Amino acid sequence: TTTTTTTTTTTTTRDPTISLCMGTVTNTSLGCWCGGDCHTCLWQFGQPQTCTRCKNFMFLSGGTCVNTCTAPFIASGSGRFDRICSPPPTTTSRTTTSTTTRTTTTT
Repeated sequence: TTTTTTTTTTTTTRDPTISLCMGTVTNTSLGCWCGGDCHTCLWQFGQPQTCTRCKNFMFLSGGTCVNTCTAPFIASGSGRFDRICSPPPTTTSRTTTSTTTRTTTTT
C-alpha cells in the first residue's frame, strides 16, 4: 500500500505599491482612511503612512497634523485645509569691501 500526501501552501502578500489616500479613496480606487485630522496621506500595505495634507484647521509638520507649529517653524496658510509649518526664511549676510587707491606722482 502506497500513501501519497500533497500539501498546498498559499502565501498572501500585500501590495507594496505606495498609493495616495485622499479622503476615503486611494488614487487606485481602493477604500482608505488616513485617520484623525489627516485628509491626504501615503497609503501602503493597507495602512496610512506619512500625512501630506491636513484638515480641520490643523498644520502639517513633518508628516503629521498638529495644532500649532513649534519654533523655529512658522505657521502658514488659512482655512480648513493646507495649513503648514514652514521653516523660517534663511538670511544671507552680505559683506561689502571697498578699496581706495591713491596714486601720487612726484616730479
